[in-house]
Parts: sequence; C-alpha cells; structure tokens
Amino acid sequence: MTTRRSLAALAAVLLIIVAGVALLYALRAQVPSTATSSTSSPTPTASSSVASSPTPIPTVAPSPASQKDAATAVRFADARRGWVGAAGGIYGTTDGGATWFQQLSTVQIVWIRSVDPTHAWAQSLNGTFYRTIDGARWDAVPASTPPVNEVFFIGPLVGWAIAAPIFAGGAPQGPTPAPTPPVLLRTDDGGLTWRAAGTRSVSSVCFANERDGYGADGSQVLRTADGGQTWSVVFDVRHPEVGPWHPTVVCADGVRSARVQFIGTGAALGHAPYVVYRTADSGASWQLDFIEGYTLGSVFAAPPSTPQLGSYPSKLGSLGAGKTWFITCSPPVDIQSYVVVDAAGAIVAKGDVKIRGCAIDAQVIDELRVVGVSLKSVVATDDGGATWKTIFTGP
Repeated sequence: MTTRRSLAALAAVLLIIVAGVALLYALRAQVPSTATSSTSSPTPTASSSVASSPTPIPTVAPSPASQKDAATAVRFADARRGWVGAAGGIYGTTDGGATWFQQLSTVQIVWIRSVDPTHAWAQSLNGTFYRTIDGARWDAVPASTPPVNEVFFIGPLVGWAIAAPIFAGGAPQGPTPAPTPPVLLRTDDGGLTWRAAGTRSVSSVCFANERDGYGADGSQVLRTADGGQTWSVVFDVRHPEVGPWHPTVVCADGVRSARVQFIGTGAALGHAPYVVYRTADSGASWQLDFIEGYTLGSVFAAPPSTPQLGSYPSKLGSLGAGKTWFITCSPPVDIQSYVVVDAAGAIVAKGDVKIRGCAIDAQVIDELRVVGVSLKSVVATDDGGATWKTIFTGP
C-alpha cells in the first residue's frame, strides 16, 4: 500500500514539472527576440541619413566627422551666420561657430561669397558652381561658357561673374596655353543663367547698383554706368619698370569711394610688390594709400611716410560707409594684422590676427570681429584681436 501511494505522489510531481516546462516554453514563444526586434525597425541607410537633418559638429570637442575636413574658405553674412568651405564640402553655422552642420558633400571648396544669411555662392576645385537660397541647401548651377571664376552680387538675383577657362588638375599637356582674357558675365536670376556683359576684358569688378560700378584690368581702373556694357578708364598705374599687374577693386561706398590693390610679379627676400590706391570723389582722382616699400619704394618715388601693410599683398574687402578692411600678409611671422580705414585713409580699427604666415582665406565681419583660415582650421576674434579661438577644427 505504501509503495503504491509513493508512486502516485511521484507521478503527480512529474506531471506538475512537465506542465511548468510546457508553460515556460509557451511564454517564451510570445516574447520577441533581439534579432526579431532589429528587423522590425531597420537601421537608416546612408541615403536616408542624407535626407535627414545634418549632424552638428561641435567645436569644443570635435567628433571624428569634423576631424576629416581641412578648412579652405570662410564667409560670414553676419556675426552668427556663416559658412566654411573645406576639402570635403561646405559647413554652415547659425551660432557664430559654436556648432557646424555639413550642408554639402563635394570636392574642395575654393571660395564662398554671400549677400545675406540665406543667399550665397561657392565654387569647388573642379570648377563646379554652387548656390544656396535658404542658407542651408546647396545646389549645383549649370556651367557657363567660359566657366565662372569669381562673382560679385548686389542682391539675391543680380550679379556679375569673371569667367575664364579652368584647367582642373593643371593646364593641358603640351605647350603652356596663352592666357585667355577674362570675360564679364551678368545674371538676373541668382546665377542660374549668365549672359555676356559688354566685350571688354575685366578681371575684377564691384558695383553699387545695377548700373554703376568699377572694374579693373591690368594696370587700369575702369568705370561703368550701364551695368558693364561699356567702360571708361579713370586711372592707370602703369609704370615702365613694373608689371604686369593683377588688380582687385573694392567699392567702399557705392562708387563715391573705392580702393584698388595692384599686385606685381616676382618677390625678393620675403617681399612681393603691391600698391593700393583710393578715391573719394567717384574716381575723378586717386591717391596712393599703401605700398610695399622694399621692392617699389624707389621705383614709385613714394614719400617715406607712405605706410606699408605687410611684406606681401593683403586680403581686402568692404564694410560699407566708405570703410575698407585689410588683413596683412608677412610670411615670416606668426601674427598678422587687420586694419579698417575710412574713405580719407584714416585708421578706424586695427588689431592682431593670430594666423601663421598668410591666411588662405579671411574676412573682417565688422570692426571687432575677424575670421580666418589658418593651418586647415578657422580661427576668430570678437574683441578686436585681443583674444582668439578656434571655431572650426581641421585634421
């Protein structure tokens, strides 16, 4: 009797164990495994990540994405909004460089120009021309013939381009081709289409409005009153002992005041020839502003008091209201200078620029704020050069 009761109890225990195991397997079958959950929510592909919002690149602790790009160009529309061109595309900021978002992935960017925080233009090393109309998305623009080399816009739609052949990777094989005179083009649709503006060769321009502007080519400064269709010579720096010249003209206050920097050829003992002239009477007269004295002082018989900016030609641009800015270039030193001068030549602001050698690209945003490309990174000051910080870190 005892044996039968023991067997019955054992059988009951075994039935309970079997039922528990069966219940456990049933419950596990209803719970998704890790592999099942991963297939139900697919990982975003490369194409979907491009369509989504760009990933910010922090300045203080750069992510690996920010370390792969070397800065090659910089342009700010105001103190907070601007762009950096790099070896791999274009980055934008809306907080003065605290964070950056990659807006365009392409080959190296050569330059960026803008008229406001939403309208800007850029060119890559292979000659592709880009534009943005919202400050964030960049689109390639159909190529012009000849291709665009430099642009000057007075607003979102109207602008001019200096166009000449671009040889990607160098000139064609064989004999060196003869220099092709630059052609002036005009657009009225923000750079989507271009048409010839006159027939005269012009290598640098600036405009006050759709009709009035200055041009420069060789040793001459030109003036137009019909949007570049016709030009008249208003100044010639021609000198029998120096040249050829490569000019850059800047409108400082419409056409009332302007400056032009003529760069000569050759260099000697860390010096390269340049002269800067200014006008404050709409081009009627021009005065010597700055000169590289080591190579040109005796040739031009410049007064000893004529100031020099740097030992090499400077970057220059306009702040409006008659003010022109310069960022000097003296290769042997680690600190350059920026200078803002008014229409009469008086210095209204100046400070140190902590860039080693000559800046690849640079800009004076206002009298206190300066940015520049130095050693593949972008540095900036907002206190007149007293302190500097890196706002975009290169490799």
